[in-house]
Amino acid sequence: MSTKGLEDKYLRTYYKWLQLKKWDTNYYHVGNELPAYNKQMQRFAANLTHKGKKPGFPDIVIFEQHQDYGALFIELKTEKGSASLAQLAFLSNANNNGYLGCVAFGLDAAMKITEWYMGGDKTPPPLIKKTRTRQKIEFEVLEVR
Repeated sequence: MSTKGLEDKYLRTYYKWLQLKKWDTNYYHVGNELPAYNKQMQRFAANLTHKGKKPGFPDIVIFEQHQDYGALFIELKTEKGSASLAQLAFLSNANNNGYLGCVAFGLDAAMKITEWYMGGDKTPPPLIKKTRTRQKIEFEVLEVR
């Protein structure tokens, strides 16, 4: 299975898990990845860009206030994946504005941070602060493994 296929599988499983937990009410997935294999799809993608669609928006968003944050943003990656410049910039901006944004490496990591966030556990979050560099720009990023 390709890395892309694995991320899709993780997202489908994550959503089913959220539904079982009854935490899916304010959950959103924004599919930024669009196939552009023909002119019609290229025009469709360009139209979305003209309406404000930007690269880097995270895979998982929970618009609920918990743990003193306004919302949870998770960029879901495979265990060997890495976040892009635009993704790191978005998460950094979210963290600087009262939200919790992180990169989760794998399905278990995404579930772990969501459990902490939604569960109200007052223990420290399962996050590791890392410095990541993309195109000579350094970002402080929160990661879950």
